[in-house]
Amino acid sequence: MSRIRRYHDNEDNHNGNLTEWDGNEITGWYGYNYFGSNIQLSWFYYPSWTTVNEFPYLGITYGVLGHFGDYMVDVGFIYIDDENYRNANSCYKEIWNGTNWTSSYFTGSITNIMDVTANTKYYISKGEL
Repeated sequence: MSRIRRYHDNEDNHNGNLTEWDGNEITGWYGYNYFGSNIQLSWFYYPSWTTVNEFPYLGITYGVLGHFGDYMVDVGFIYIDDENYRNANSCYKEIWNGTNWTSSYFTGSITNIMDVTANTKYYISKGEL
């Protein structure tokens, strides 16, 4: 299992970002994620699919990061236009070795998962109810 930490350097001027949870604005750390004028999102990542089973039935419609073809009903992407001036975006791929996380800086793409450059594109899929 791996973890991907993507830090988004949001616009410094006229930033209209807002994060809500159950209708209330939130800021600060929530698990491995940070919400404020800039945002850090963390994703647990399984680099290979080791079963032929479909995604689990949860009784709700849900989405996952990545394009999964026949297993999901809709695929698309979320594009984030990050800071243009002095962009400080970063992305780290971390691997759990059973004791702790080892971290390495990452740029480029993780096929069918995300593109990480000065801007960000997250590929998403939606499962059926």
